[in-house]
Amino acid sequence: MAIDILCKRLIGSAHMAVAYRPRVQGLCRLIVPRLREGDRVLDVGCGVGALAGACMMALPGVRFEGLERAPRGGEAIPVTRLEGDRFPFEDGAFDVVLLADVVHHEARPLELLRECRRVARREVLLKDHWHRSRLQYLRICALDWAANYAAGVRCLYRYGSPESWQALVAGAGFEWRSLESPLRLYHQPFEWIFGGRLHFMAVLGSRRVEGGAEISK
Repeated sequence: MAIDILCKRLIGSAHMAVAYRPRVQGLCRLIVPRLREGDRVLDVGCGVGALAGACMMALPGVRFEGLERAPRGGEAIPVTRLEGDRFPFEDGAFDVVLLADVVHHEARPLELLRECRRVARREVLLKDHWHRSRLQYLRICALDWAANYAAGVRCLYRYGSPESWQALVAGAGFEWRSLESPLRLYHQPFEWIFGGRLHFMAVLGSRRVEGGAEISK
């Protein structure tokens, strides 16, 4: 037990210094340009709220709230507990919904995306992983394990290909408004091993149907 605790502390500290802090700053630079002063933003799977906190510091006037299945306590933002699949919010309750490395942890990703679509008035910001080869898959597995081992977060090791992500997003009723990959989130040499094309950031817009034709909201 003592060895396990020590390992978690060592791995958690190393990941925090090498990957977590640079990731937060890198994602903040991608997210903030999509936000507007006065926006209400839902950070789904917010963790301790560090990313939301960084975004609010960069753009005062934006309000972040978190949604977590198991809130840890002491988060930088207000956090609501999620029980089941349906979010405890009204339709269109938020201007923007953020999903940062969350969908690959969900056993029911389609339902999760549909709920994000329901509560987002403007758009959903989706950051996640994808792979095109076995080697890329194994690199993501190692990164995901290191990021979540210390916190006790379960890893499903299901990341998908670009094609499977396109099918999932379409099935949830979204269109791709923009897509960026590779992403530069870390410092070298960590970036060379675990960054780049393993990551993508997408802006998703909802579609509604009128007269048999799909129209972007």
